[in-house]
Amino acid sequence: MISYLFDTSVILRTFLPDRLFPNEEIRAKEVQSRIKAHVFPQWVDNEACLVIPNFIVAETLKIIAGIFLGDEKVDISQRISNYDRFKNYFIGWIKYRPILNEQREKGQVNKFFTYELNRHHTLNLDDVFKFDYQTLPIKKNKEDRPIVLSSHDSLLVSVGIELQRTFGNENVFILTLDKRIRDVCMKWRPQLPFSILVDDRSVPESELFPKVAAPEKLIFKR
Repeated sequence: MISYLFDTSVILRTFLPDRLFPNEEIRAKEVQSRIKAHVFPQWVDNEACLVIPNFIVAETLKIIAGIFLGDEKVDISQRISNYDRFKNYFIGWIKYRPILNEQREKGQVNKFFTYELNRHHTLNLDDVFKFDYQTLPIKKNKEDRPIVLSSHDSLLVSVGIELQRTFGNENVFILTLDKRIRDVCMKWRPQLPFSILVDDRSVPESELFPKVAAPEKLIFKR
């Protein structure tokens, strides 16, 4: 069973309209198209599960709030209405409780499992930090500080490490638009999970996502 772990950048472009990404509408549309063409069908066919950590849910909601509630050109009541509409749409794609395979209805496909943090994810951070600082190049910002994985990005990779213990080292894939996540994860395979740069144009789209030769039957228990 493949496990796809989504980061915030991919989640936003999958669920928000392209027009909300100025100067990169084509990129946003491409990301959404690739997820719908290669990832969602595998979930529908019981070949994969979709995972979103609870802190990514919070980060996504924060950005959605900034987009709609922060638009001072719009009346506040309309801002709140717009935010609630997109928030509810996003939250509607998250299921907090697994359902039986036989009871899956049309409106229940392509849902995400939320993944709760625990102490193991904090412990895993040690490994993530060490791998990150050994991955070159490490660029410097204006204050001459190293540009490495953010706290949220490090936690995302840490969750991926934990998922590998459940699904296996070859079956966990982080979906991201962050090249640093991709570079760190792919340099330190198999200790770190695979990472797919969803908007990567250097390889054919058909080769970017994993193929499942023999899908398993997945039955969730209540």
